[in-house]
Amino acid sequence: MALIGFRFDKFSAEKKENRAEKLQIKNNISIKEIRELKLKLENKEQFSFHFGLKYEEDIASVDLYGKVVYTAEEKKIKEIMTKWKDGKKLIPDVMEKVYNYILTRCNVQAISIEKDIGLPPHIAFPRVNYSKDEKNKKNKKKSKK
Repeated sequence: MALIGFRFDKFSAEKKENRAEKLQIKNNISIKEIRELKLKLENKEQFSFHFGLKYEEDIASVDLYGKVVYTAEEKKIKEIMTKWKDGKKLIPDVMEKVYNYILTRCNVQAISIEKDIGLPPHIAFPRVNYSKDEKNKKNKKKSKK
């Protein structure tokens, strides 16, 4: 089992002038379709996806659409397709792998788009906090020398 292909088909971002005091961002990811691909060497499936961000109070939205190609043994491919046709559900191990890959690629792309249109990032970046206590300790050590 392996993810062997990824591509974006469409980006959409819109920023409106409304500003909220407390910004809330909702994240949504969904598989829209699974198709079996018949190629010479391997059994493959193509997952069509949508990744969406909605800045509450109708401030902004970012939508990414694309496809992921997944390969596995024929038995696994049939199992995936049967489960999908029976209720648009994914097998847990496949779902984990596909969703994590989509999230990784889409989060990076969404941050770039957010930067380009002047939106705050939807995920928090690590920050360094240098507390006043640590500054005071360093200053006291310097003054003792």
